[in-house]
Amino acid sequence: MKDNLIKLCNSCFLGSQTDAGELAKQLLTPYVDEIKTDISGSIFGYIFGENDKNILLEAHIDEIGFCVTNVLSGGFLRLSAVGGIDIRTLPACKVIIHGKKDIKGVFTSTPPHLASQKQKEFSKLDEILVDTGLENVEEFVSVGDFATFDVKARDLQNGYFTAKSVDDRSGCVSLIEVAKRIKQNGKPKNNVIIMLASGEELGNRGAKIGAFDKQIAEAIAVDVSFGCSFGCNAQDCGKCEEGAMIGVSPILNKKMREDLEKKAKQNGIPYQFEAMSGLTSTDADVINITENGIKCALLSIPIKYMHTPIETVYLDDIKAVADLIFEYVK
Repeated sequence: MKDNLIKLCNSCFLGSQTDAGELAKQLLTPYVDEIKTDISGSIFGYIFGENDKNILLEAHIDEIGFCVTNVLSGGFLRLSAVGGIDIRTLPACKVIIHGKKDIKGVFTSTPPHLASQKQKEFSKLDEILVDTGLENVEEFVSVGDFATFDVKARDLQNGYFTAKSVDDRSGCVSLIEVAKRIKQNGKPKNNVIIMLASGEELGNRGAKIGAFDKQIAEAIAVDVSFGCSFGCNAQDCGKCEEGAMIGVSPILNKKMREDLEKKAKQNGIPYQFEAMSGLTSTDADVINITENGIKCALLSIPIKYMHTPIETVYLDDIKAVADLIFEYVK
């Protein structure tokens, strides 16, 4: 799983940049009976079972990033956010602008010795420029081109891993692992459809259409959630190293949640609960109300530093999610 996570996090799925999608198809294809994509770019792997009941397993493959809004003189660019960007992390961050060719850039940062109070407290993304150092940047970059964080995945200590787009490539990796295990264990009882959805960061667009017209009996969405870290209120977070977060919400199916808890206990899989008073802010929110309604559960992977270039995950928490889903569907 770790090798797949490295490959996927080091690739991109944003706007017209979809190399992560092509890679995910390659990783998933050996373990499914059929693979398709739809108009939004979502990827579907079909595993045919012994009967006609369809179970959907979903994670989103898109990531947060940027769009070029202005090309300025001197090699500078203005960008806008694609998805939820934490502006506090941007000064001095490295990015890649995906123009006619990939152009490297950095978000500008005024030295603290020279910065005014306003420059120390950015309130809008367009108050920070990107410097490419390329005087003729307009020959390679146009308004509407996309940009992503320029970071490489790396190991930390004691089983931790950091990269961009751990949200939600970690979920995608867990579902590819589930497909692999199903393949190794023979035909499942029910049909399994794995959806790696586009557009979650832009309002759940891929999941809205991806779950439609597939006669889904029940679905499990996989996403990330807050792992407690420095500066966070523990009551608002899950805990890294404590396994899969089983969602509890009025919109989620109680019986599925109880069955997931039972499977976790029976198989010694670490788990914890995540209580939400309403919507979950995941693709479960739209899968749940597709067509006549779909029974839906949510499993989340706790990560630290969400929506930054250094999203951090405990690798065994991804494994716990894969373990639990496999036990549920097999």
